[in-house]
Amino acid sequence: MGEGRLSAIPEPGSAGLRGSQAVGRAVQLLRIIARRPVEGWSLADLTVLSALEDATVRRLLKRLVHEQLVARRARDGHYVPGPLLYELGLATFPHAVFQSRCEPLLARLSGHFRSAAYLYLRSGCDFVCIGLRNPLAIGSIALPVGVRRSLGLAAGGVAMLLALGSRERQSVLAYCEQDAASRGARATRTFRGIMARSGPYGIGVNLGDGLPGVAAVAAAICAGPGQPVAALGISNRVEPMLAVGIDQLVETVQAEARGIESTHREMLEEMHSLSASSGG
Repeated sequence: MGEGRLSAIPEPGSAGLRGSQAVGRAVQLLRIIARRPVEGWSLADLTVLSALEDATVRRLLKRLVHEQLVARRARDGHYVPGPLLYELGLATFPHAVFQSRCEPLLARLSGHFRSAAYLYLRSGCDFVCIGLRNPLAIGSIALPVGVRRSLGLAAGGVAMLLALGSRERQSVLAYCEQDAASRGARATRTFRGIMARSGPYGIGVNLGDGLPGVAAVAAAICAGPGQPVAALGISNRVEPMLAVGIDQLVETVQAEARGIESTHREMLEEMHSLSASSGG
């Protein structure tokens, strides 16, 4: 499966949110399913990953499929995100507007550096890819739009992690360490390697610390001090990135991120406020 048991890794601040247990468990399944939207998950996978009883998982999935929040693919029986998730997402303001306004910037960065350019959105201790241009620069390993990972497993996520206030950063670091460990030795090496590489720069830098031969530079986009909302980054093979110069790439990506913050300050503040009010 390549994934650890997610139920054993509660997000910081979630301990007091146990009032509606069925809703919480359904959302837990949705989060797991969103981590692998293309391949999907079998019932057995979801039972193991959620650590819920088989009967509970069956009952929740039946309802989620009925409501079209989850779909069960006919050819292999795997569960994947349902169409209602997409439809509801279109109504998410201001996130949808933010995504569309960043598209021209992604196209410009991708064309200028002949690299993949991406936009990640923070979701608690995770990130979700919400924009991607020129993924062919790094081949099939590019994270497609909609994929969710913990903040510690990519340069864009680490950029947001480093931008957190010190107290929140420590709790998120603990979550990311546990998540990486649950995925195996390779994920742990990725997490620790990117963190060590990024520290001196203050933003996300990956020079083959995850997948060999692949590099990335990313900067957090913040609503205010210690309030990362998203991350902007570029990625390519290590050689083209080194040819441009890591310092130049860091400077460029940081400048673009600061430009977004300046232009869309009120929107970013609203996005952060909405996430904070929902516990995300």
